[in-house]
Order: sequence, then structure tokens, then C-alpha cells
Amino acid sequence: MANPQAVNFLTGLAKAAFSLGLGATAVNSSLYTVDGGQRAVLFDRFRGVLDETVGEGTHFLIPWLQTPYIFDIRTKPHTFSSVSGTKDLQMVNLTLRLLSRPEVPSLPSIFKTLGTEYDEKVLPSIGNEVLKAVVAQFNADQLLTERPHVSALVRESLIKRAKDFNIVLDDVAITHLSYGAEFSKAVEQKQVAQQEAERSKFVVMKAEQERRAAIIRAEGESDSAKLISDATAAAGMGLIELRRIEASREIASTLARSPNVSYLPGGNNILLGLNPEEEALPLDGNAHNKEIRETQKERGIKTRLWVFMLEPLYWLKMLAHELHWRFIFGVAIIYGTSQGLGGSLFNVSSDYYWKDVQKVQPSEAQVYSGVIGIPWIVKPLWGILTDVVPIAGYRRRPYFILAGLLGAASTLLLSLKKKVDVMFALLSMTAVSAGAAIADVTIDACAAENSMSHLSLAADIQSLCAFCSSIGQLVGFTISGFIVHQIGPKGVFGVLIIPFVLVSSVGILLKEQYVPNFAYKQVYPKFIDASKATFTTLKCGDVWRPCLYMYLSFALSLNIHEGMFYWITDPKAGPALSEKVLKDYPYRGVLFWAQLLRGIIGMLDLILVLRLNLKLGVPDKYFVVLDEIVSKCTGRIKRMPLLVISSKLCPPGTEGTFFALLMSIDNFGSLTSSWGGGLLLHVLNVTRSKFTNLWLAILVRNIVRLLPLALLFLVPRSDPSSSILPAKITKAKEDEDVDKASNIELVSLIGSTR
Repeated sequence: MANPQAVNFLTGLAKAAFSLGLGATAVNSSLYTVDGGQRAVLFDRFRGVLDETVGEGTHFLIPWLQTPYIFDIRTKPHTFSSVSGTKDLQMVNLTLRLLSRPEVPSLPSIFKTLGTEYDEKVLPSIGNEVLKAVVAQFNADQLLTERPHVSALVRESLIKRAKDFNIVLDDVAITHLSYGAEFSKAVEQKQVAQQEAERSKFVVMKAEQERRAAIIRAEGESDSAKLISDATAAAGMGLIELRRIEASREIASTLARSPNVSYLPGGNNILLGLNPEEEALPLDGNAHNKEIRETQKERGIKTRLWVFMLEPLYWLKMLAHELHWRFIFGVAIIYGTSQGLGGSLFNVSSDYYWKDVQKVQPSEAQVYSGVIGIPWIVKPLWGILTDVVPIAGYRRRPYFILAGLLGAASTLLLSLKKKVDVMFALLSMTAVSAGAAIADVTIDACAAENSMSHLSLAADIQSLCAFCSSIGQLVGFTISGFIVHQIGPKGVFGVLIIPFVLVSSVGILLKEQYVPNFAYKQVYPKFIDASKATFTTLKCGDVWRPCLYMYLSFALSLNIHEGMFYWITDPKAGPALSEKVLKDYPYRGVLFWAQLLRGIIGMLDLILVLRLNLKLGVPDKYFVVLDEIVSKCTGRIKRMPLLVISSKLCPPGTEGTFFALLMSIDNFGSLTSSWGGGLLLHVLNVTRSKFTNLWLAILVRNIVRLLPLALLFLVPRSDPSSSILPAKITKAKEDEDVDKASNIELVSLIGSTR
């Protein structure tokens, strides 16, 4: 029989264990834990989903009545792919990677509407929708060239859509992009076709060069044969006999040096050396060979000399063949005759006119010279007119004619009117400057168009402009002093009518496409479009940085020319003289050395003013000419790369406007330099007869000239053979031209169906 005590003990132990287990179960059911990076939402059987979000830690709940649902609020990656159609109906495969997390305060709402698998329900659908909508706005090639823009649109759209579902996107990235097989094959075929086109172009150029060489050889042989025929007819057959003897001697000399040739004596005795009465003649051709080599060397030197002398002519012939001779003629007249020759005569005569006729102070003359340069500052106005407003169906030719007439009329008034007020003279000179500026803008527009259509010839075109201008200035400054001395400044103004008449002749001869029935009502919209295109181009960093450098480079080169001119021509203080006389290198290197040399060479003026040249034994007249030549050369070297950069920054369709804007920046820099120099002369009290502080003005000018060296980072690192303008600008213009062409074709098609 069982022990009652043991039974009671076991019964009590079982009750205690049951109670303890029941209590532990109740406690365990009343507690729940939220780990780090998680949040909980409670569902109450009577009240539904509670609005409060439970944070990390261990919390109590009412068993059976309340149930916790745990959400992970840490950022989670999601990757999905989408096949979308582009604007040009090409199919592309894109892979998108998202980093998402829920909004913690909105977790109850997310649980009510989407459940715990909210991300798998929402993100793939909105991601595919946004990808297809954004990709449809771009062409297939733009997805690569404008990928940052595409990614930004996708990111903004997805973030906005996900916010509607209380989902936060920390990052959106396009990780993969691939085109369809047909499109990839078409791109490959296009590249192959372009390479074949370039190869065909090279073959055509090679054939053309071979044809020219064959023609030249044939002409040389024809001339040689003609000369020989004439000489034979005049002097007999002696020349032919002489040539026969020379040929025989050369053959004999060649055979004598050959080890495989044996010589047999004449007669019946063929045994060598057995006939003492008959000796073989020595065949020594060394002297003759030396004579031939000397003759050939002399001919080679003459040939290279002729090639060197004729190289500029071949270069001009090549440019005329590629760009048309009328354009070359226009450049020669505008840059060589008008700006080079006419500009140098105008500068010298205006200096003497202000000094001897109007008798103004150097600082006033410096300011007047800046006012005369204002038409060059407003060159964008002339550029917009030539680009937007054609006259009688032409965009360029009428402006050449108007510029020539304006300049000729103004110089005629200055030369014929005896007593001229200072303001009237200033107005007339400004009109002369305006005529030259309009002609310059128009020819610059033609040069910019040719530079954009012939990228490889951009540096050659600017070299041609600089060459013509340099030749004109060389001739002009050489004869300017003599002409001013003979006929006076007003007489020189009369002579300047001739260059402006030639400018008008350029407008008559220039070859340009005729534009019939121009809608002048479209001038204002075109003006707005040209202004927008100019502003859009100017906003690009690759464009505004070189423009800023060009302005500061010219503005910081303080111009104190009038002070130096008054001192040089002063019979007491100065020497009393009259004025008489880089394609394949990166831009930064040329500009660095040119700016450095310009600052150093400016010290020549200091040597002249301090009369150190006389201590060195160099007369004033020679030193002044040397100073002027070196200054002009360094200025031209500095200006050339800036002109090439300017020609390559012009957007298609507004070449004249934008090139004029760039040149006006240069001229505004020159105006700032001129007025800054005038202010410096005024502050240092340099007058018509007082030059005590002129040396200090020169020293300050030369120090300021070195400041642009610190701004060379604004200039592109490229060289003249590469393009500078951003691809998106030229691409936009090409797309616009294609759209216009397609619209024209569509209109003609509709017309034909009617």
C-alpha cells in the first residue's frame, strides 16, 4: 500500500509544477522582444491596428487579444530588370538597384494597406513604370551620353512615387544598360561604314596628290624636252653626243666596279696579257662619280630652296581649293588691306591728329581711343544682324557693302572738313571704327563657319587671317610715318577711303547662298533663339572659362600707349621719332610663354625711357623700331591661340553672333586696359610735357601683365586640332537640322500627294 505522505508530496509537487508552467506560459505570452533595427506594430482584436509604433526592447501585451508584427526598418537592397522602349523605338534592357526602408511613423498604415511584404509588392511595379516612362523620353544614344541626367530623372520620379506608399529610397542607381541585338549590330555597321568612308576619303586624297605629282613630272619632262629640242636646233647635235659619251662613261664605270665582268682585248688574240703591243685602257670612274654626286647635291639644295620658297603659295592654293578663292580674297582685303594697312595708318594718323591738330592731353587721348573702340565691343549686335537679318536675300554680302560705305563717308568728312570740333571728330572716328568692326564681324562669321565645317583647317584659317593682318600692318607701319609727314593726319584719312571701297568690293564678289522670300516677321523669334543659343553656350564651363581668361588677359595688360607716344614724339623729353616701321602645341603652353615674354619684353620701354639704350650704344631710332617689332610679335603670338579657341567655341547657326561676342570680350578687355592705362597716367601725373613718372607707369604695367599667368587654368588643355565645344550643343543643333530636313521632306511629300 502506498505511503500517504509520499502521495501527498507528489501531488503537491505536480500542482506546483503545473501552476509554475501555467504562469510561465502566461508571462511568455505577455512579453515580446523587438531587436535592433526593427519596429513592431500591434494588432488588437477589439481596436484593430494600433496607431503607435513600438520601438526596440522587450514589451508587454495582452495575450490572445494583441498580436505584434515585426518590421525591419534597416535599408535593404532590391534589384530588378526592365525591358523598355526608347524615343526612337529601340528596345533597351536596364537593371535598377534600389536601397529602400519604410517610414517608421507610417508603419501602421503600411501594415494596414500593404502588409509586411510591402517592398515586394510596390517597388517592382513602380520601378518598371518609372523606367519605361523616363526611357521613352530619350533616344537610344542619349541614354549613354546623358546618363547622369537619365539617372537623376529616374531617382526623382521613383522617390516621389515611393513616398506615396510611405517608402523611403536612400539610393537609386542604374547598374546595367544593354541594347538589342539589332541596334548593337547597326551601331557596329555604322562605325565600320564611317571607317570605310574615312579610308575612301584618304584614298581619294592620295589619288589626287599622285595625280598632281604626275602632272608636275609630266610638265617638267615636257619643258626639259622642249629645251633640249630648242638647243639641238640652235647648236646642232653636240649636246646629244655629249650625253652619249657621259652615258658610256657611266656604264663603263659601273661595269668596272662589278666583280663578275671580265674584259677581253680586241683582235684575234684573246689571251690576256700575251700581246705586249696592245694594252687595255684604264677605266677609272671615281672622278666622274664624284662630279655626279656634287651635281646631285647642288640640285637637291636648289630643289629644297624652291620648295621652301613656294610652300606659302602651295598653302594658299590648298586653302583656296578647300574654302574657295573668294573667301581667301575677302580675308586678304578685310584683314590685310582694311584692318592691317588701313588700321595701322588710322592708328598712327589718329595719334598725331589728337596730339597736333586737337592738342589734347595724353590721358584724354587714351580715353578717346577707348571710345573709338566701342563699336568693337558691341560686335555681338553686328553678329546677330548678320546671322538673323538678311538683306536682299543675303546674310553677309550687304553688310560688307554697308561697312565700306560707312567707313568711306566718315573718313571723307574727316579729311575735307577744315575745322572739326573734338566731339564731331570723335563721332566720325567712331563711325570709321564701326565700319571696320562690321566688316570684321562679317568676315569672322565666314571664318567661323569654315572652321566648324573644316575642323582640321581651323588653325590654318586663323593663321591666314593673322598672316594677312601682319603683312598689312608691316606695310602700313612702314609707310605711315612718311605719309603722315608728307600729307598730314587729315590727308591720311582721305587715303583711307581706298581700303573701305575694297571692303565694299568683297560684298560684291563674295560667294553666298541666296535666301529668297525671307520672312522678316520671324526676325524677333530668331533673335530670341540666337540669344538663347548664345546664352546656353556661354553657360558651359568649357566656354565661359576661356572667355573669362581672354578678358582678364587683355584687361590686365594696361595700355599706356598714348603716354609713350607723346614722350617719343616730344622734341625735348624724348627721342622725337615717328613710327616707321603655333599650330600643333597646346593652348596653355603657348599662352604661358607669350604672356611671360610680353611682361618681360615690356621692360624695353623702361630701358628706352631711362635712356639706358644710349649707354649700350643703341640709337633711339633703332631701339624704338626693335621695341615695336618685338611687342607686335609677342602680341600676335598671344592672340593667335585665343582666336583659334574663339573660332571653335561658336555653336552652329549663330557663328557670327557668338564669334562677335567673343571678340567683343577681347575688345572690352582692351577698352578696360586702355581706360585703366589712362587712369594710371592721370594718377601718376603724366601730361603733354611732364614725363617724370612715366617709368613708374611702365613698371606697374609690366607687373600687372604677369597676373594672367595665374589664370591659365581657365584655358582648355586641348590643342588646335581637337574640338572644344561640348558635344551636347553641336548634337542639339544637328538634331534640329535633321528635324527641319525631315519636316521639309514631309511637306514636299504631302504636296506631291495632292
